[in-house]
Amino acid sequence: MTWEEAKKHVKENSLVIVPVGSFEEHGPHLPLSTDSIIVEEVAKKAAAKLSEEIPVVVAPTIFFGYESPNVRKYPGTISLRIETFINLVYDYLCSLIDHGFKRILVINGHGQNYGALRVALRKIYEDKGAPVALIPLCLSLAKPVAEKYRKSKLGGIMHAGELETSLMLVLRENLVDLSKAVKEISKPPSTILTADLTAPGKIFLTTWSYWKTRKGALGDPTKATKIFGEKALEKIVEEIYIIAKELYTKVFPTIEGNLKH
Repeated sequence: MTWEEAKKHVKENSLVIVPVGSFEEHGPHLPLSTDSIIVEEVAKKAAAKLSEEIPVVVAPTIFFGYESPNVRKYPGTISLRIETFINLVYDYLCSLIDHGFKRILVINGHGQNYGALRVALRKIYEDKGAPVALIPLCLSLAKPVAEKYRKSKLGGIMHAGELETSLMLVLRENLVDLSKAVKEISKPPSTILTADLTAPGKIFLTTWSYWKTRKGALGDPTKATKIFGEKALEKIVEEIYIIAKELYTKVFPTIEGNLKH
């Protein structure tokens, strides 16, 4: 877009969708940019569906996020310090807000970004008075489909496992090398910890080091299929569409009306 085209979206009061990913290892079979590719694609597909009903635009993807030490040790992974990541998100979204965008939806594609994103969005509201919506992790929206169509056992859908690999087979098959896919499943030491996408934990823990992995995969990518990927992608896009439409037609107008009084 040119700046004039962007200004047109401001005047139309467009919903701005901001995809946030990461650049980290995803085992020997998936590219470092996996999270960013997935979140950008679901944002674009959801926006295409929304555009028939509301004004919407997808902003540039934030390709880098926060990675914990056990992930940073793998070559190629690029991690931002938490403070850097928070400041990046803050400056990025404040730029949009300062130009007049009022309705913003952030879609997160990397689990370890979530805490820092919440802090950044809180700071923005405190400083700018602008509410920003956040989808904590887009992959979680595929949970019902995962429960129905998965082939791996519990533990097979975590990091670079069956779900992400299946999605990448649909979105970027040329970047997936299933001949190098490695099954690496280890049972958490307690049921209070996350065992899988379909079995979330009861607590937030700052590390995944209770999982054992040699190649960087947490799950079973060997069970990945295009069919599962297509079903999951369809579900994620549909859920984002529903969320975004509700935000635009009901939530944001109510907040804006209340803030005027």
